[in-house]
Amino acid sequence: MDLWICGRHAGPISPQHCIINTSDLSNVKLGGAISIEVEARDKLGNTVNGTDLGIQDAHFMVDVIGSQIEVFNLSYIGNGIYGVNLSQNTLGSYNLSIKYGGQSITTESMVINVLPSKHRFR
Repeated sequence: MDLWICGRHAGPISPQHCIINTSDLSNVKLGGAISIEVEARDKLGNTVNGTDLGIQDAHFMVDVIGSQIEVFNLSYIGNGIYGVNLSQNTLGSYNLSIKYGGQSITTESMVINVLPSKHRFR
Protein backbone atom coordinates (compact mmCIF):
# COMPACT_ATOMS: atom_id res chain seq x y z
CA MET A 1 0.00 0.00 0.00
CA ASP A 2 1.45 3.37 -0.99
CA LEU A 3 0.40 6.62 0.67
CA TRP A 4 0.87 10.33 0.19
CA ILE A 5 1.91 12.11 3.40
CA CYS A 6 2.34 15.91 3.44
CA GLY A 7 2.46 15.95 -0.34
CA ARG A 8 5.18 13.31 -0.46
CA HIS A 9 4.93 9.73 -1.58
CA ALA A 10 5.38 7.38 1.38
CA GLY A 11 5.34 3.65 1.04
CA PRO A 12 5.69 0.89 3.60
CA ILE A 13 8.63 0.90 5.98
CA SER A 14 11.83 -0.37 4.38
CA PRO A 15 14.16 -1.80 7.07
CA GLN A 16 17.34 -1.12 5.09
CA HIS A 17 16.45 2.60 4.81
CA CYS A 18 15.67 3.21 8.50
CA ILE A 19 18.07 5.39 10.48
CA ILE A 20 19.41 4.26 13.87
CA ASN A 21 20.52 6.71 16.56
CA THR A 22 22.01 5.51 19.85
CA SER A 23 23.81 6.87 22.85
CA ASP A 24 27.52 5.98 23.05
CA LEU A 25 27.56 2.17 23.19
CA SER A 26 31.33 1.83 23.66
CA ASN A 27 31.47 3.19 27.20
CA VAL A 28 28.23 2.39 29.06
CA LYS A 29 28.50 2.59 32.84
CA LEU A 30 27.08 -0.33 34.80
CA GLY A 31 23.36 0.38 35.26
CA GLY A 32 23.60 3.47 33.04
CA ALA A 33 20.97 4.42 30.47
CA ILE A 34 21.24 3.24 26.87
CA SER A 35 19.08 5.18 24.43
CA ILE A 36 18.11 3.67 21.07
CA GLU A 37 15.95 5.41 18.46
CA VAL A 38 14.95 4.34 14.97
CA GLU A 39 13.55 6.68 12.33
CA ALA A 40 11.16 4.70 10.14
CA ARG A 41 11.73 5.35 6.43
CA ASP A 42 10.36 4.01 3.18
CA LYS A 43 12.43 2.85 0.19
CA LEU A 44 12.63 6.44 -1.11
CA GLY A 45 14.03 7.73 2.19
CA ASN A 46 10.81 9.44 3.31
CA THR A 47 10.07 9.41 7.04
CA VAL A 48 7.03 7.21 7.63
CA ASN A 49 4.79 8.53 10.39
CA GLY A 50 3.48 5.52 12.31
CA THR A 51 0.20 7.11 13.31
CA ASP A 52 -0.64 7.88 9.68
CA LEU A 53 -0.08 4.26 8.72
CA GLY A 54 -1.63 2.75 11.84
CA ILE A 55 1.64 0.99 12.70
CA GLN A 56 1.84 -0.39 16.24
CA ASP A 57 4.90 -0.33 18.51
CA ALA A 58 5.65 -4.06 18.38
CA HIS A 59 7.11 -3.97 14.86
CA PHE A 60 10.51 -2.63 15.99
CA MET A 61 12.50 -4.81 18.40
CA VAL A 62 15.98 -4.75 19.91
CA ASP A 63 17.83 -7.97 20.77
CA VAL A 64 20.62 -7.62 23.33
CA ILE A 65 22.75 -10.76 23.08
CA GLY A 66 25.17 -11.75 25.85
CA SER A 67 25.10 -14.91 27.92
CA GLN A 68 21.36 -14.81 27.28
CA ILE A 69 19.14 -12.93 24.83
CA GLU A 70 16.95 -10.08 26.00
CA VAL A 71 14.31 -8.64 23.67
CA PHE A 72 12.88 -5.11 23.96
CA ASN A 73 10.07 -3.50 21.95
CA LEU A 74 10.55 0.05 20.72
CA SER A 75 7.65 2.40 21.47
CA TYR A 76 6.34 4.99 19.05
CA ILE A 77 7.53 8.45 20.14
CA GLY A 78 6.13 10.48 17.23
CA ASN A 79 7.13 11.89 13.83
CA GLY A 80 8.23 8.47 12.59
CA ILE A 81 10.57 7.88 15.56
CA TYR A 82 10.50 4.72 17.69
CA GLY A 83 12.63 4.41 20.81
CA VAL A 84 13.59 2.53 23.92
CA ASN A 85 15.73 3.28 26.96
CA LEU A 86 17.32 0.34 28.69
CA SER A 87 20.14 -0.41 31.08
CA GLN A 88 22.46 -3.34 31.58
CA ASN A 89 23.33 -4.48 35.09
CA THR A 90 26.07 -6.96 34.24
CA LEU A 91 29.59 -6.07 33.09
CA GLY A 92 30.70 -7.23 29.65
CA SER A 93 30.16 -6.85 25.93
CA TYR A 94 26.79 -7.43 24.29
CA ASN A 95 25.82 -7.65 20.63
CA LEU A 96 22.89 -5.47 19.64
CA SER A 97 20.47 -6.31 16.83
CA ILE A 98 17.57 -4.08 15.78
CA LYS A 99 14.75 -5.57 13.71
CA TYR A 100 11.57 -4.47 12.00
CA GLY A 101 9.00 -7.20 11.41
CA GLY A 102 11.71 -9.82 12.02
CA GLN A 103 14.04 -8.32 9.38
CA SER A 104 17.35 -6.86 10.61
CA ILE A 105 17.92 -3.15 10.07
CA THR A 106 21.41 -3.15 11.57
CA THR A 107 23.90 -3.42 8.73
CA GLU A 108 27.03 -3.46 10.85
CA SER A 109 27.95 -5.04 14.14
CA MET A 110 26.73 -3.02 17.11
CA VAL A 111 28.33 -3.81 20.47
CA ILE A 112 27.45 -2.47 23.91
CA ASN A 113 30.44 -2.37 26.28
CA VAL A 114 29.30 -2.20 29.91
CA LEU A 115 32.05 -0.97 32.22
CA PRO A 116 32.25 -0.47 36.00
CA SER A 117 30.52 2.73 37.09
CA LYS A 118 33.39 3.77 39.42
CA HIS A 119 37.09 3.09 39.44
CA ARG A 120 38.65 2.29 42.79
CA PHE A 121 42.14 3.55 43.53
CA ARG A 122 44.47 2.05 46.15
